[in-house]
Amino acid sequence: MNPNGQAKPNWLTPKIGIMLLTGVLITAAIPRIYDLGGESLWLDESFSWYISSHSISKLLSAVLRIDFNPPLYYIILHYWTKFFGISEISLRMPSVIYSITGIALFYFITAWLTRRSIALIATLIAALTLYDIRFAQEARAYALLNCLSAVSILAYLKLLRNYSGRWLTIYLIGSALLLYSHPYGIFPIVTQNIHWLLLMFRRVSHELSWKRWIALQSALIILFLPWIQQALTVVQKVNSGHAVSPKPGLAEIWTVFLKIGAYHTPFTALLLITGALSWLPTFRARHLRQESSQPGGLLFFVSIWFFSGLLLPFIASYLFSVNYSHRYVIIMSYPLYLLIALGISNIPVRPGRWCLTLLILGFSLVPIYRYYPKVQKEQWRDAVAYVENHAQPGSTILFHAAYCLDFPYAYYAHSNDLKLKYFPIQKVLEHTELSKPKAMQVEIEPLLTPGSPTWLVESHGETSDPDGLLLQALETRLGTPKRTAFMDITIYQYPELP
Repeated sequence: MNPNGQAKPNWLTPKIGIMLLTGVLITAAIPRIYDLGGESLWLDESFSWYISSHSISKLLSAVLRIDFNPPLYYIILHYWTKFFGISEISLRMPSVIYSITGIALFYFITAWLTRRSIALIATLIAALTLYDIRFAQEARAYALLNCLSAVSILAYLKLLRNYSGRWLTIYLIGSALLLYSHPYGIFPIVTQNIHWLLLMFRRVSHELSWKRWIALQSALIILFLPWIQQALTVVQKVNSGHAVSPKPGLAEIWTVFLKIGAYHTPFTALLLITGALSWLPTFRARHLRQESSQPGGLLFFVSIWFFSGLLLPFIASYLFSVNYSHRYVIIMSYPLYLLIALGISNIPVRPGRWCLTLLILGFSLVPIYRYYPKVQKEQWRDAVAYVENHAQPGSTILFHAAYCLDFPYAYYAHSNDLKLKYFPIQKVLEHTELSKPKAMQVEIEPLLTPGSPTWLVESHGETSDPDGLLLQALETRLGTPKRTAFMDITIYQYPELP
């Protein structure tokens, strides 16, 4: 208030807000683009290259055959690489674009729910959190999932207040694309349904009547019909034992938060405590300019958004024994950042708010500074170059897992004078008449060539050969190898077979 008792004008107008958002997006772009092609593609990224390198018909066939994910990301990457090539930078650049676009959409969501100053703090946290930067530098669908989740959430909030043809179209297109981006794209839709049902239960006035909402959700089901059979097939495969992971515990939830806090416990605790401040009762009276007008209230919606994004993947992992990974809960990162920004704004004095903001941003910059000099991903570029530079022509190169040969090695390989073979570990495991070591010897022999050096490229052996039977059998048959280690890859060079 000024001395005359009148409210001070708000200096942060929509125009200034957009100007400051532009600065935040530039800030976000710098760590996402920096050294984008510095590291090798790791296994999953090379799989993205492999799938997207096919024609659309073969791409869809390959996705149906060997992948659990819907095809949208691969289709976009297919056309992207036609124009921009298949370098590491080119393959990862779409994720950079999705990530930056998602941050912009996150600003508009937050500015719609609360004040623009809080929206800018939330988006700045998103821009400088290493958790989001990692996904922006990865040729996988996670940044796309988060971006389309923001589209769907923004359109849903707009429809609650103003049921218009424009936002109806955006909601249907954005939500349908979200469902085709990742299996967990369904969870933001579930979040909206939970929120809508609670609004109806609480008799909160809004524009989405039950007839309109049922029509919207029915339209989404129709749009997703071409992939529903495949989605059900995936569930069937998981229930029959494919890709089964141990049931998650509460420790996995803490690990997710640690990942967001760059495995720095004090920083993680600071983020969670600051986010918890948003639930203090004093917050509602001081900072929510839209608490009374926004259907159901800001904290009501953001809390549902956050806990749904965190717990629905956990429940799915527990029920279906699929992996509960920090990658799959990226959909809860935006509401978490908003809760943190709301917690900051709940500090009663301005110097305290500034200090807490600077402390969180400072903590965010430290892991970013440490991130780039270190090797973070599997070093397939260096490992393949080492094999091709040191292996004699005609050498036999064995692989623990076929997918390591077909995807990352194939991406970087240039030499055609090496005999590339993968070891049929599954045949060994299925042997019933012979012991596993004996079966291993039987399967090894046809792969070896007298007078030809033998190499083994070992990666992801903990899943394909957890007992190390292949290494034991090769050493028994060929002798002690020379061992060369790279990040998550080990090259074994064995003495020549007489």
